[in-house]
Amino acid sequence: MCNFKSAIWLKDRLVWSIKTDSHEGIISEFKIHESAVKTNIVRVEFSPDCNIIESYQNEKAFSLKIDQDIAPEWFDAESRDKCLSACKSMIAEVFDKQFIIKNDVKEISHLVYVLSGGTVQDVYNGGTVKNVNNGGTVVNVYRTGRYTKDGILYTSKECTVKIHENTGE
Repeated sequence: MCNFKSAIWLKDRLVWSIKTDSHEGIISEFKIHESAVKTNIVRVEFSPDCNIIESYQNEKAFSLKIDQDIAPEWFDAESRDKCLSACKSMIAEVFDKQFIIKNDVKEISHLVYVLSGGTVQDVYNGGTVKNVNNGGTVVNVYRTGRYTKDGILYTSKECTVKIHENTGE
């Protein structure tokens, strides 16, 4: 089960996406070859131990989890430490690029999270807003944009916000 924040560990580097928290989506986006004979990747998640608002910009509030049945032999303690270090760097960038907290953003076309009063004006071109909390708002959803509120995914055809289907306005 893919949760915030999913990534793929490849022996020497961490691969993650601003577009998705799905391991399969990351594998597809970055064209990662997964060997059927010998495990060459590790699906990982770096998730908060508490409420995401409480964990904001505190990588110590996060835990590394292996999200597959069996880890490969090469994923030893040293490799795990390198992965954990890479995840801490990743989460700082995720908070910078994907979290909207107490400020307004004109438009997005990637995956973002709105917390504590942030506002997204326009969601478009496959952009996704997840976890609209504590007064966060989404104003316009264009075409293939979508957002999640109270655990429910809304697309441009289902939203209660102002929708712009085909005009781009």
